[in-house]
Amino acid sequence: MARAIFTLVVIILLVIFTSQNMDDVEIYLVTGEPMHHPKILIIGIAFALGYATATISFIISSSKRKREQQQRGELQRYETRRRP
Repeated sequence: MARAIFTLVVIILLVIFTSQNMDDVEIYLVTGEPMHHPKILIIGIAFALGYATATISFIISSSKRKREQQQRGELQRYETRRRP
């Protein structure tokens, strides 16, 4: 029940946030005319890019950590075989 209420409150806050950020903003690129897009679209794209960057960074670091652990494990097995 508490989770449902929390979800409902978050959805209501997101709707309010979205409705207050519907005005157009100008985006200037290096060349050409400025583009006009809703502010919420720019916020959403920035959020998605940040989430993707964090996810990719996590995947890369965890795969490096796993590879290092595997290499350490192979080294330990090799050292234990050499001991009489």
